[in-house]
Amino acid sequence: MVADARLRDGQPASAIDVLKPAYDRDPANDDIARRLAMAYAMTGRFAEALPVADKYLETHATDQDMLLAAIMSQYEVFRGGQVLSNLDRAKMRKYSIAYKGDHRALLDKYLTTMEAR
Repeated sequence: MVADARLRDGQPASAIDVLKPAYDRDPANDDIARRLAMAYAMTGRFAEALPVADKYLETHATDQDMLLAAIMSQYEVFRGGQVLSNLDRAKMRKYSIAYKGDHRALLDKYLTTMEAR
């Protein structure tokens, strides 16, 4: 509840302080994982958001908000200089196919940019 309140109040960094220890104790807790990945993405900690989002999406492959956060995070990490592996490219394609939300055009642009390099 504390983390949710902090996220609602626009304090994602403070939410991470609560969520990270809880996630470390129980990484299988999907509620904690989802909130932590979103908080990381909201604070621009995209490299930290990715593994948490990926693990969460293994069992919640249609979560539209998390798909968007994962693709956006991968794009930002890529933009920061990380080279995409073939595994990363395949994962992004998979996430893109599953995404049916309102930000389709943005994701298509991200994917086109990542594929071009």
